[in-house]
Amino acid sequence: MSGIIPAVIIYAILVAVQIDRAHTPDELYMIVGAQDLLAGKPVFLFSPPLYLWLVALSVLLLGMSDMSVRLVGVVSVIAALGLIALLIKECYKDSVSRRAAIVLAGLFYVVHPMVVQGSMIVNIDNTILSPLILAFIYCLVRLRTDIRWFWPSVAVTTLFLWAKLSTSLVCMVVFSIGVWWVEPEIVKLKNTLKVFLGAIGCFCLSWVSIALIGGFNVAEFTGYAGYRVRLNLFEPLRNPQILLTNTVYLLVWFSPFIFAALLVVLEKELRLLRRGQGEPRHYLYLGALSLLSYFFIAPIGHGFPKYYVPLVGIAAIVLVEEAIGIWKRAAMRDILVVSGAGIIIAVYCYYMVQDPVYMVRYVTRKALAMPHIDIPALGQHLRGWTLLYCLALAPGYFLIRFMSKIKKGLVYTALLLTGVSASGALSLQQAQADYLTTYSYGERGTREVVAFLRQTLQPLDRALCASHISYYLQRNDLFTPSTVWEDRTLFLKAIKDAKVRCVVYSITSNSEKSFKNVFSDPAVAQVLQQNFVCRTIGEYSVWMRP
Repeated sequence: MSGIIPAVIIYAILVAVQIDRAHTPDELYMIVGAQDLLAGKPVFLFSPPLYLWLVALSVLLLGMSDMSVRLVGVVSVIAALGLIALLIKECYKDSVSRRAAIVLAGLFYVVHPMVVQGSMIVNIDNTILSPLILAFIYCLVRLRTDIRWFWPSVAVTTLFLWAKLSTSLVCMVVFSIGVWWVEPEIVKLKNTLKVFLGAIGCFCLSWVSIALIGGFNVAEFTGYAGYRVRLNLFEPLRNPQILLTNTVYLLVWFSPFIFAALLVVLEKELRLLRRGQGEPRHYLYLGALSLLSYFFIAPIGHGFPKYYVPLVGIAAIVLVEEAIGIWKRAAMRDILVVSGAGIIIAVYCYYMVQDPVYMVRYVTRKALAMPHIDIPALGQHLRGWTLLYCLALAPGYFLIRFMSKIKKGLVYTALLLTGVSASGALSLQQAQADYLTTYSYGERGTREVVAFLRQTLQPLDRALCASHISYYLQRNDLFTPSTVWEDRTLFLKAIKDAKVRCVVYSITSNSEKSFKNVFSDPAVAQVLQQNFVCRTIGEYSVWMRP
């Protein structure tokens, strides 16, 4: 396990400088839910409450703070590193290769921006789900050769169900199909199915018992879970733009270079399986397949691809295992060339490409939300930036091609090197950014707005603002639903109330629809200008009544 120490140190540095950033609206459910649990208040559940309990325990032990509510995510990353090391030990007999793979996979994992930023979001999918999916895979791997792992497998799978019911059920279905496909012995399929049935039974018994004791509404939870599944399955069919937009977000966050490298490895593995050559590494590829299948169940994005953070841990094992096979044939000159190329790519991405998520998630979104879009100028800007981004592949490919002896695996090596170097550069950009780097990407000035409103608003004053602003002000009565923000008539009616002292909105807190339908409307602008004075704080527009 000492091989994960360098990764832990780098992760601690990347997280320490940004652990106290403001929370975003989507995180408030878990934060407020944990506080309500500790206060004995009823909590609405959209998933089993395992994660909520962990956050509440952290708050109970350490007090309410940014660090305490994010501690579960930090511990989850360290646990995932340990499980990555355990899975890698199943791949290697050679201790030297095994240690190198553990170190490299750990570094790949912790420099990835989805892991770093995901661990700081107070949510289930991007925190505890990563180590639980890795533990789920590890137990099933051990069960293949040792029946004594049956009950540990049931226990871990039950925890998996308690973390996120929909994700775990999808993984079980895909694993069942995959084990049937690659395993010649029917007994191993039967053992896997017995684990799943045992875990489902344990979950149902424990869930009903705890729900009755804790006062959770089982019918309400089941109904909401069904609604979310229907929404996620059918909304993209009604609006394909959602699926396209979120696919672009995912590729930019995950890195198209890493994704391409992963496809190269998977294609090679499938080709070998078809030819009947080599041992099927099903514990790696079924894990990737189970997570990729979840893409079709959760296509509704949140600005951050939280559902796919667990894919990074599996990708780390798959990609590093292939890389070690190439590096075993490499001479010292090859290693120096690859290392030098990686440094050049990282420097290029840091200074030239900078933050691709900011470009796609914030700059483009802001331009599209404005009333008059200069489509040709925006298109030219995006094409120029995309060219710069794609050119990041060139240094690695040409340096390795002409200065090393690596010929077999050249494309894979160049793709992986570019992806990892670009990810590391992006993580550094995000660690130093003065804007939010998770859900409300690009937003500046949240704490400054809160401080200003705290000094300005009187106890009886009302304000129109997003949920995270009202949370920090500890004024639940200030939260304004999206129905008001996005409807011109409702918005005008709301601001005519003399008690409404201010209106606060931003490009990241409010939808594009609200900008197009309301804020850009000349009649709304006229009413605001006649009755309020605008003040810009960060990315926020703060309209104060004189």
